[in-house]
Amino acid sequence: MKKQSSQEAKIAVNLCHQKNLDALMSLEHNWSEELTGQFYARAYFEDSDDGSEEKVKRLMEGLEYSITISQFASVLGLDASNLSKIDLHLQPALSPKTIRKLYVDDSNKLTLGTVKGLLPHFDLLLKMIKTTISPKSGDKLALTARYAALLWSMRTYAPPFSVMKYIWNEIQAIVLDPSKGVAYAPFQHIMIHRKNVVKIKSNEHKINQILRDASHEIPQESEDEDYIDLFKAYEADLAARAAGASSSRTPQDSDEDTEEDDDDENNDADDDDVSDPLIPPYNASFLVP
Repeated sequence: MKKQSSQEAKIAVNLCHQKNLDALMSLEHNWSEELTGQFYARAYFEDSDDGSEEKVKRLMEGLEYSITISQFASVLGLDASNLSKIDLHLQPALSPKTIRKLYVDDSNKLTLGTVKGLLPHFDLLLKMIKTTISPKSGDKLALTARYAALLWSMRTYAPPFSVMKYIWNEIQAIVLDPSKGVAYAPFQHIMIHRKNVVKIKSNEHKINQILRDASHEIPQESEDEDYIDLFKAYEADLAARAAGASSSRTPQDSDEDTEEDDDDENNDADDDDVSDPLIPPYNASFLVP
């Protein structure tokens, strides 16, 4: 049994290698649920300036950042040729006859649309796909038409498909309908770090940009610019927030004291020179407004 399981694992891994997906499927990267949610809340898709491809734009710090699908592919380590391969989202749905070939028994007794009875290497491959290039929530026992198409395209002799277009289209679908579930967080954070890394303009540059847009004369700009890693800034802000919460638990005077109590406090000021602890204001300027 162990030998059989090992053999099926080798087949599944080899299929990923043949489709050049092994590096992408083994990718690991830190991510935050909050920043991922902000991405989906503020992102939108449109054509690039030259109209040759799509790009996704999002707001951060009141500024707009964008990345094209080819730039995103490069960030994920995929070459330009990946974009010329088959777009699975544009392919017709597989026929029931074809889907049956994914199962151990392809007779009419099968209940299509479930993972029960899948060929062992397809069953393992599906589990790998669901945690990497196509993460989805929902019924774990269901084999959707999209997953069936992915498995069919992973066969040795199947024509290569564009994994970049697949990921791009799935992210776009989530932006349009968040009920599909937030996914692809590691990929998005790699995109934020390596493509945008993020160049945040100083206050001077922001003000001058407003003046420039309004056709006003602007003073000579200095060369200072701030470069901020959003994930590190996010982690630092969480630490600051935790410190602030800890300070806020320090006992303080009630806001409902009477005037007589206030007089007593003034009289005792010479004896007890103790001020309330100052809680630093929460600053999340790096987060999307």
